[in-house]
Amino acid sequence: MSESPSDAPRLPAVVELVDPLDPIDAGDLRDIWRALAQAAKNGDVRAAEVVRRWLRVRRRRLRLDLAPIHDLAGAARAQAELFALAAAGEITAREARDFSAMVENRRRAIEILEWEPQLHALNAANAENERQKRNRPPR
Repeated sequence: MSESPSDAPRLPAVVELVDPLDPIDAGDLRDIWRALAQAAKNGDVRAAEVVRRWLRVRRRRLRLDLAPIHDLAGAARAQAELFALAAAGEITAREARDFSAMVENRRRAIEILEWEPQLHALNAANAENERQKRNRPPR
């Protein structure tokens, strides 16, 4: 017997994931943040350090309009553009480093793709040489 839509169990519209072992829930975080900020403003050095570390970790989302990287020259242009943006103060050195690492990974992938046909050709040539050596009559 199939269930009709009215017989199917209903799920709540919003499911809240709560860790029963975590004494701080999401609703408490705003109050905690305000208390920390106020304590830091009042000279509490520990609170100021917690706020500083939290702000350092909580970085802004950054969108850069870099040209697509299709070849090694494109990777070099992107690295130069990142350097210029950091030098002009438009992005932080850390942001430039993070993007630079992604550009470097892209450059390596392109480099491997460019080497691949040559490696296959070398492997084929080596296999052919080995085959010819085995088929030569002994002297």
